[in-house]
Amino acid sequence: MYMTLIVSLRAARIPGIMNSFLILLHTGLRIGEALALEWCDLDFKHEKLRVYKTLNRVTKYYDSKGNELPERYSTIQITTPKKSASNRKVPLTDAVIAAFMSWKEKQDRDKEKLGKNWGKTNILLKKYPGLIFTTSSGRSYLPSSAQTECRRIVGIVNKHEIALAEKENRDPNLMDVHPHIFRHTFVTRCIQSGMDAATVKKIAGHSDVKND
Repeated sequence: MYMTLIVSLRAARIPGIMNSFLILLHTGLRIGEALALEWCDLDFKHEKLRVYKTLNRVTKYYDSKGNELPERYSTIQITTPKKSASNRKVPLTDAVIAAFMSWKEKQDRDKEKLGKNWGKTNILLKKYPGLIFTTSSGRSYLPSSAQTECRRIVGIVNKHEIALAEKENRDPNLMDVHPHIFRHTFVTRCIQSGMDAATVKKIAGHSDVKND
């Protein structure tokens, strides 16, 4: 599975999503946790990052006073995790630090190019100005963006595999990749490396490594 995910990283064409996949694979973060990261959450000196919030899309049925809305609508928000175990510090590998640094350079170029127009339509930046995973125009990447990119990659790789399998007269070895599988793979590799269960649970931010 690890090599399958490496293939997925190489096939990703959206830089922000590709970098988030790499980080998920080497930190075990959930996709929403990764997309909610700000630069102030990273500590390169001590090679750690802090997890204490998550980005998601929710449907609003009531206003701030509890009154039912005439029409429901969806919005993007950043919230704190419901479970205390999700608030944690996660170690950073050299590969992840390099990925973050490379992404910082790109984001800085985007900001310089667009000036005051960068992030102008992103309401999250008012409260979270240091968001890491932003598009060239300053919008936030969403979990659905990662899911869409996974489906695109799977479609390309499996199409090639089906053609090759037919040529070699065998059953195709189809892959299935979704954002959460990077987290599962991280946990599996930690266990296989001999890391004790307590440490794995602490890094993954869960009371049971078998759960998500």
